[in-house]
Amino acid sequence: MVLLLIPLLKAIQIYRNRSNRTEEVRNIYDATAVYHDGNWVMLEVSDGYLVDDIKKMIWIKKKPNKKQK
Repeated sequence: MVLLLIPLLKAIQIYRNRSNRTEEVRNIYDATAVYHDGNWVMLEVSDGYLVDDIKKMIWIKKKPNKKQK
C-alpha cells in the first residue's frame, strides 16, 4: 500500500494531467475526498502495474533537488 498526501495546489496539477494516468488510478483519485490540506490517496500496489503512475504523481508532488552535495 502507498499513501500519498498531495497538497492542494499539486492536486490541481495532478488533476489536470489525469489523462496521463491509468483508468484505475483516475478512478481512485476521482473517488478521493479533497480536504483542507489536499488529497489523501491510498493505492494498493500488488504487481507493479501502478508503479509508473505513482512515480509520476510523486514527481509532481516533489521535484528532486538539483543541488548535489
